[in-house]
Amino acid sequence: MSAQDPIAAFRVEAGELLGDIEQALLDLSHDLTNRDLVDSVFRGLHTLKGSGAMFGFDALAGFTHHCETAFDRVRKGQVPATEELVAVILSAMDHMQALVDGDGAGLEAVGDEILDRLHQAIGAADASVAVEPTAASVAAPLSAPAASGW
Repeated sequence: MSAQDPIAAFRVEAGELLGDIEQALLDLSHDLTNRDLVDSVFRGLHTLKGSGAMFGFDALAGFTHHCETAFDRVRKGQVPATEELVAVILSAMDHMQALVDGDGAGLEAVGDEILDRLHQAIGAADASVAVEPTAASVAAPLSAPAASGW
């Protein structure tokens, strides 16, 4: 009996996770207030990130961490789920699959563009729930890494 290659097994499971995340995002796009779908997307991204790191897929883990963080903020009620946020994460699915299939070499520019759009989507969501700027938010803009946790 031959042992299954753990990297091959990871790639299969990652593909299944990506499919589940994509379906939850598509469903969420029709009901942006569905907490179960938000939680499902977050858990899927969290699992993909952790498994990727465990199997040495550092580019996948690093990229997915940003998407997971965005959905953690939604989950915690810090920002609302928006059509724009869902669309950005959906566009990230192909990039994540490419990172599962390879080592991420040559894909940095694509990932950076997606992350820029993600930060804009979260910033727009932050602005939609902001009532009045505080001294702290004026001193530390949302795009600053220390302020946003990105």
